[in-house]
Amino acid sequence: MTRAATPNPDGFLSDGGEMGERMRAFDWSTSSLGEPAGWPGTLKTAVSICLSSRFPMLLWWGPELTMIYNDPYAPILGDKHPGALGSSGQSVWPEIWDVIGPMLAGVMERGEATWSRDQLLVMNRNG
Repeated sequence: MTRAATPNPDGFLSDGGEMGERMRAFDWSTSSLGEPAGWPGTLKTAVSICLSSRFPMLLWWGPELTMIYNDPYAPILGDKHPGALGSSGQSVWPEIWDVIGPMLAGVMERGEATWSRDQLLVMNRNG
């Protein structure tokens, strides 16, 4: 029997496979997010949910859209993993930023949800 994953704001980095381990070892003082102890509860909860999910998940957080992701998302990044952790979205995905940048700006600036049907994004994932 496996236990159900539940968000745990106090131990939000206690699970998560490889990415949980990487997040615990990461020097967050080098990122725009700062140390995890100072993160808002909403971010801690979102990270806990992300790390426990079996579905590929990516969180973009803050004005730089700092990237936090789970194990199933790592193959989407290809060679950009693990360096993408704690990096700005634009620095990780420059080849598609002209498409996704404005979409994300609409979310951040106006709270507008975004959706694309069959959107082709040509990503440099493995060289």
